[in-house]
Amino acid sequence: MPVGAPIIGRVGVAPALGIVALLALAGCAESSRGWDVKAHTPQKAFEIYRVALLEADGATAAGIVTRRTHRYYDEVRQAALYSRRGELDKLSVQKKMVTLLFRLRFSGEQLKSMTGRDVFANAVQNGMIGTEGARRLRLTDYEITGRVAKAHILGAKGPVRRFTFDIKTEDGGWKVDLISLLRLLEMFMWVSLDRSGADNADDFIISSLEQTVGRRVGPEVWKPLLPR
Repeated sequence: MPVGAPIIGRVGVAPALGIVALLALAGCAESSRGWDVKAHTPQKAFEIYRVALLEADGATAAGIVTRRTHRYYDEVRQAALYSRRGELDKLSVQKKMVTLLFRLRFSGEQLKSMTGRDVFANAVQNGMIGTEGARRLRLTDYEITGRVAKAHILGAKGPVRRFTFDIKTEDGGWKVDLISLLRLLEMFMWVSLDRSGADNADDFIISSLEQTVGRRVGPEVWKPLLPR
């Protein structure tokens, strides 16, 4: 998604994937280069993820997120390739926006040859998942129960209790679960939509995409990249 960070502002959000860049822990860390990524604490998992974003290290970023995150990106990949307008209209605002962004950033042949993990790594490596939010976000009040750790976003007035961010153990280490923030992302999308003055969600999505890619987005974006 962010699905870049959608950054809420006077005109809505930009870039569509940016919220994902918020999913990192600020602070100093060593270089995170490498594919086989292990983190022995939830805090370390965030540290590795943050550095991977700042270094545009797609392989490491993809290695420190959960398989559930990879599946989300594979679902978006499939939707970008094959979903018609009616199918897109059944998606959440954030998922629809990321799907359309992928249609603008990738060719059908590129996406067809990728896995969800590949797409995520490519997005980090090519700056589709930005770093501005990663520089600012703080997490606090980690609670570990078995294989899951939950943390709260630290806002200007203290911890945001309505949402938790999950870090889970997989393959012998802790992994960042970006999916745990999709509900927060969707809320941000609707708040931004309301502030934008757009007539409807689709107009808001197209306007945001145009800000992201720096050009007009035509009606062809609603067509699948490849036939089924």
